[in-house]
Amino acid sequence: SEPVTRVLPSGVTVLQFDLTTTITGDGRTSTISVPVAWTDPSSVAAGLVTEGAELVVVGSVCRRFFRVGGATQSRTEVVADSAIPARRRKQVAAALDRVVDRLVVT
Repeated sequence: SEPVTRVLPSGVTVLQFDLTTTITGDGRTSTISVPVAWTDPSSVAAGLVTEGAELVVVGSVCRRFFRVGGATQSRTEVVADSAIPARRRKQVAAALDRVVDRLVVT
């Protein structure tokens, strides 16, 4: 979706957008949309996030809770560390290598 920039009361800028991906398996294809929140991206990086852009987003899944009208709500989203245009294969490969290096196998 079209990205939305919000400035929080703390002064932190958050770029929010929905990322849609297609999953294939067992002869089926399904589409999944995931909300993404990216804190303080550079203006150049934020400019790469446009509706329809093919991106690889690296980050972590986070569930946050907040109050709305006296009720507690929750939202599960990807908190992005980076977003890289999919066409930049070397940058994507390097980012994925960093993710693999951070994984803890038990």
